[in-house]
Amino acid sequence: ELFNQSTINQFTTPSSPDSSFALGWRINSDDHMHQFFSESAPSTVLGHTGWTGTMTVIDKENQLGICLLTNKRHSHVIDPYKNPNVFAGDQSVISNYGKVIDLIYKAIIS
Repeated sequence: ELFNQSTINQFTTPSSPDSSFALGWRINSDDHMHQFFSESAPSTVLGHTGWTGTMTVIDKENQLGICLLTNKRHSHVIDPYKNPNVFAGDQSVISNYGKVIDLIYKAIIS
């Protein structure tokens, strides 16, 4: 056991006024979170994205953990003068977390 139930509850309890936020985590609490978690994930799924191209999903209901590791930010900047934060990796299919996570759910949970 890494964490007791009280600690887990503290970090995963939805905050107000936005129930998609917990302490350090996002919760698949409504439709606007499907861009990260997919339409196939239950509303209780927790996750965290990283700016470099990572996504962690914890689905206690289905006993499933997903860790998506990409290097989309370690590609060239498309136009550094127009916007230095738009990378070539942002244009790839893998950069759409929700679609990738949805494919995983459809392949595993059916």
